[in-house]
Amino acid sequence: MVYFTPNGQVLDRLIELIDGAQRYVYAAFYDLDLEDIAEALIDAKARGVDVKVVVDSDNMDNPAIRMLLNAGVVVGDRDPDFMHNKFIIIDDEIVWTGSMNPTYNGVYRNDNNVVVVSNLPELVEDFKQEFNELWNGVYGGGTPVPYPEITVNSTFSVEVYFAPEDDVEERIVEELASAKKAIYFATFVFTSKPIANVLIDKHDEGVVVNGIYESFQAGGYSTYSLLEAHGIEVVKDGNPAVMHHKFFVIDNYTVITGSFNPTRHANEANDENVIIIHNRLVAERFAVQFKTMWSEWYTIKPTPTASLKVVIYHVHYDAEGNDNENLNDEYVVIKNLGDTAVDLTGWTLRDEAGHTFTFPQFTLDAGATVTVHTGSGINTETHLYWGKSRAVWNNDHDTAYLYDSQGNLIDKKDW
Repeated sequence: MVYFTPNGQVLDRLIELIDGAQRYVYAAFYDLDLEDIAEALIDAKARGVDVKVVVDSDNMDNPAIRMLLNAGVVVGDRDPDFMHNKFIIIDDEIVWTGSMNPTYNGVYRNDNNVVVVSNLPELVEDFKQEFNELWNGVYGGGTPVPYPEITVNSTFSVEVYFAPEDDVEERIVEELASAKKAIYFATFVFTSKPIANVLIDKHDEGVVVNGIYESFQAGGYSTYSLLEAHGIEVVKDGNPAVMHHKFFVIDNYTVITGSFNPTRHANEANDENVIIIHNRLVAERFAVQFKTMWSEWYTIKPTPTASLKVVIYHVHYDAEGNDNENLNDEYVVIKNLGDTAVDLTGWTLRDEAGHTFTFPQFTLDAGATVTVHTGSGINTETHLYWGKSRAVWNNDHDTAYLYDSQGNLIDKKDW
């Protein structure tokens, strides 16, 4: 089964699968903030199901995670790089993977995909080995996948790889190099030069190559301008939230998807997964989704700019000493240059990697500033606290984006 978001049905399906678990539920999610999912996992544990959840330690501070911590079923990844997976395995029967984190934004606002594969024991074993490594504290590498290629029948086969141990980037390059007719891709972050180069090569050979980039990730080190300069048709998405896909469709027969953004960090440092599905029906589902987004966004209209005079006034991205040991000296100053107060409730502040701070109920008076600190503290009229356990802003290069509650880009500052 394949699901695409924004679509609340995917949440209903995930809860249904958890509710049906008899033996175990093992989940590895970069982020999880939906209390409905937490309740379903806690209910499963109460039924005697073995429930274990691994979440990236950057995302351990929300009510849903606190519910799971109290139930004793969740751990943080304890690793400086991202535990970026988004998978769940149930009862040696179900593998759920894709680009979607079980969060409000992931389900109801962002563009994502989910693939659910049933009754494929080798695939379950692949994901179970990876999960056990994560649960036991093995991050950023592990044992190569035991069953990388699984053939079901003449029309359906699956490959699965985990980063960094399985050299995912090389496998994606090999698969893209096999294209004869068309490659469609939609990526949240895309900085990998080897993958960009094979797309350029295929384009030069006459293969149709079309791509959609998340708009606020299409600058800086992105491959967007590189592909565009070589005549490849690429567009920026028009979702005011986030286009969070990480998929490629090859010749309407093969789909590459999972948690893996095509970047060097994903390939060499993060814990990630990629599933490659060779099946025309699945590929056609992704191709239709791609073409729907493409037709909507091919002529991109500029993001509406609010008339409000709220700006990113200053970014102090390099804290004194070790950034991770002085989190509140890493901060962003937001200033209201207008002559009327502005309600910032529900506004968001993001970096290039997608870390997002959502403003609580807060009004910024005319001429006033508010400082958003990376670490923890007590919010006041002039200082807000993100609550992160690690530094957010990249000292070498990054971009701060400020969006209003409707997802309109208000201001950005890069360095």
